[in-house]
Amino acid sequence: MARKIENTYIISIHDGASIIATLKDFVQTQKIKAGRISGVGVIHQVLLRFLSPFGKKYIEGKIHATSDASDISGNISENEGKPMLHLHVVLRLSEHTVLDGLLMDGKVRGKAEFILHPMENQLVISKNKKEHSHTIHVKRWN
Repeated sequence: MARKIENTYIISIHDGASIIATLKDFVQTQKIKAGRISGVGVIHQVLLRFLSPFGKKYIEGKIHATSDASDISGNISENEGKPMLHLHVVLRLSEHTVLDGLLMDGKVRGKAEFILHPMENQLVISKNKKEHSHTIHVKRWN
């Protein structure tokens, strides 16, 4: 469910839905090629990616517990014609424990709400063929 106010969308995602799949579907349906997004909600089954400070490698971890996402924020771009979300999340796991990382996916528990600001400029992403295939470089704003 979404509402548009001027050039801003307010998106509500309901219980059980995948955050990434739902937002990608919305962005593709609305033909949004670039933008900023932020949101909050209660989520579970969260897949996070962290950059290890020791080996400069990415580590993925899954948080099954229900947690409060006090901040989900990032950008929207396009890679090879498909929407790409780069979202960071701050999770409150218990009374005094906070965890953050790159949000790879997560399911909504109850409701999550997002504010999306489309941008006219398009962020161009390209993969450098000399480096590993997972390396993504931001080239320029068109």
